[in-house]
Amino acid sequence: ALRTVLELALFEGREWIATGDLAGFLCIPLGTASVTIRILVEARLAIHRKYEGIQLTEDGRRAAARAQRRYRLAELFLT
Repeated sequence: ALRTVLELALFEGREWIATGDLAGFLCIPLGTASVTIRILVEARLAIHRKYEGIQLTEDGRRAAARAQRRYRLAELFLT
């Protein structure tokens, strides 16, 4: 979910990503997206504001960047 929030923010040029946008992008129910967001907020990786959506904290951006690098390395080795 971290990578997805970062990708959506960069792709759409927005700081705040709506819960519905996250759910739609991941093809998951809205309730599942809400639970995922709550987990990220509890881990202090994201901020959630009602009616605005989710925004990654600085720690969240760093964690998402690390996850993205690991994903790309794995992708490189598997192709």
